[in-house]
Amino acid sequence: MASAPAVSRSTAPDRSIPDVPGICPVKRDCPSENTCLSLLNDAGIKPDLLPYVCDAAPAKQGKLLPGSHIPIRPPAALRDDPPDEVLILPWNIAEEVKSQLADLAEQGVCFTTAVPRLNTC
Repeated sequence: MASAPAVSRSTAPDRSIPDVPGICPVKRDCPSENTCLSLLNDAGIKPDLLPYVCDAAPAKQGKLLPGSHIPIRPPAALRDDPPDEVLILPWNIAEEVKSQLADLAEQGVCFTTAVPRLNTC
């Protein structure tokens, strides 16, 4: 899987989400990282509902999402224990993510985007 492009955000704190049995979000440079965080935080999503998220950026792996404290894991976690469904938070690159995870789709994994509208299998 290709790694996420490097993004520099001046000296602002890292508030990024990145890539569950059940549903696993894949995050790569969300159009607005605050929007992605707000979506999870405002909905009260915590690790008991969403065990982890994936991000291709090694610097983010092993950390927790701000607010929700959901662990950030590498995308390989999706292949280690394929989920039933993958929630793709950066909707602007959903097709690219689906293409990179085509082997999971062949195993029956469903891909969902929630923004700007809900699209699921």
